[in-house]
Amino acid sequence: MSKEKYSILVVDDEKDAVDMIQEHFAEKGYDVLVAFGGKEAIDKFEKYRPQIVFLDILMGDVYGIEVLKKIKAIDSTVKVIMVTAVDELETKLGADAELCDAYVTKPIELDKLDKALEAKKKEIENICRIMVIEDDEEFANMVVAGLKEKFEADYVIANTGESAVEMFAENPFNILIVDLGLPGISGWKVITESMKMNPHVDIIIISGEHRKDIIEKAIGNGVVLVMEKPFRWAVLRGYVNMMMKRRGFFTAN
Repeated sequence: MSKEKYSILVVDDEKDAVDMIQEHFAEKGYDVLVAFGGKEAIDKFEKYRPQIVFLDILMGDVYGIEVLKKIKAIDSTVKVIMVTAVDELETKLGADAELCDAYVTKPIELDKLDKALEAKKKEIENICRIMVIEDDEEFANMVVAGLKEKFEADYVIANTGESAVEMFAENPFNILIVDLGLPGISGWKVITESMKMNPHVDIIIISGEHRKDIIEKAIGNGVVLVMEKPFRWAVLRGYVNMMMKRRGFFTAN
């Protein structure tokens, strides 16, 4: 799908913010709709059905979370990117966090909006997003190269836990392949933070240690597979294939 076929709805009660975002994406060739309040946003969404919505949480007339629920009820396939302050994420979204497809934190930075938009376009175009989180760059490149031979996907490498969490926050991934022994933020912390942002993410651990307590902790925290280095390619590819098919992604390369 070419970008001219995408329509975007920008919802915020701050006119300067709306004008900036509208101008930015209009210059890139997108069809941009705007709404300055929740009720107007719901009406425009129902009428025009844009594929992607940038939605502010705090607005004067209708609370952003209510707008999120209403437009998802109208069309569950729409990609909604919440625009919020960091301290609003858990307190404001609460149990409705799963309805949100991604979020961008304030103050608004256009490059972050671009990254979030590109990630949602890839989901619409049915492209799986896989992040390999490993401080050994040679090993990470080997994993990506080995998967690329079999699977068409969008691959990203993070060499630290901090960069992994930051990239996941900007653009959630479908599959994470995580080394536990990362510098700084540990692999366990990356898993915990990622699952807070997207409880449906599939996670594979590749660890230098094969201990029963690691396996029990991992499976108890929603991890799909734990592998010991050196790992078996057939097993890794088999699980990635299963995850992608379950999500409806095209797997052949």
